[in-house]
Formats: sequence, structure tokens, C-alpha cells
Amino acid sequence: SGYQCFRYEPSGTSMTTTSAAGHADFKPVDGGDNRVCRGSGPSDNLASYYNVRAGVQSLSACMDLCVTEPACVGIEFKGTSSRCEIWTRSEGIEASKAVSGYQCFRYQPSTGKADCRATTNEGMTTDESCQKVCSILAPGQWPCSSDGPCDCSGSTATTTAQTSTSMTTQAT
Repeated sequence: SGYQCFRYEPSGTSMTTTSAAGHADFKPVDGGDNRVCRGSGPSDNLASYYNVRAGVQSLSACMDLCVTEPACVGIEFKGTSSRCEIWTRSEGIEASKAVSGYQCFRYQPSTGKADCRATTNEGMTTDESCQKVCSILAPGQWPCSSDGPCDCSGSTATTTAQTSTSMTTQAT
């Protein structure tokens, strides 16, 4: 964190600054550099753990793809081949292996916003999925709006299941 990248643009053009702080939710696995991501151990690398994206030109672009994927738990990137793996293994990235030219990062988003809670128990809506999705959206954007399945207002939200349980308890 705290790094900045400057691009030189000659002849009266303006200088662009990109801060690494935009990717502060990414943590290097075992140092990050020259590491490939793995599941439960160094040889656990099932293809079902990740989605490969070809033609990704930078580590930052690979991280951006992860942030937009609700199930993303981390990334593996190889710059020389423009290869980006978006890891979606439910248990996360638990290990890595030393391989030159690769980089491995866990994605651990911090919302920095109000706590988001599921307002329904239908489908795959959970507090965790709401927090992950709503951490990357503008405040009030669906599904994190008053008419969506996630409440990010900061008030204490209860799910339909919790409401039904408390009503049943009160009725008995």
C-alpha cells in the first residue's frame, strides 16, 4: 500500500497517477511473486477452482476482473503470457507453489461501507454474498438498494427466515 505508478507522457500531455491502494484488498500468498496458487496443498490445482482469462495485460487488470466476480477468492497472474486465473474455490487459496514468473494473491474485500445483510433467504442470497457484492457497487445500486435482496443501510436487517422464526416463537 502507498505505492504510486507514474506514466511519462511527453509534449504537453498530462501525467496520470494510478494508486495501488485500489487493490488493497489483495494479499500476496507466501510473498506473492514467483508463486502459483493452490488449493489445500502445493499439488492441489483442480481446473474447477478457477476460470482462465487470456489476454489480460496487467496484474491490475487481473485484479479488476476478480473484484467484479462475486465468487472470486483470489488471482494467479503470469504477465509474460497475459494469463489470469480468477480463483473461485469455496475454501479459498490455502497454499501456493514456487514457479518463476507467476504471482498469487488472495482477495479479502473490506467493505468500508455499512454492514450489508441479506433480506431474503431465497436463492443464493447470504450476508456474505451481499457484503461482497455491495462492497464494489455504488451506494443504493441494486441489489444493495431498498428494493433489492441486500440491505446496506447500516440498520439491523433480519432475513425472512429469522423473521419467520421469531414470529413462530412469539406465537407459541
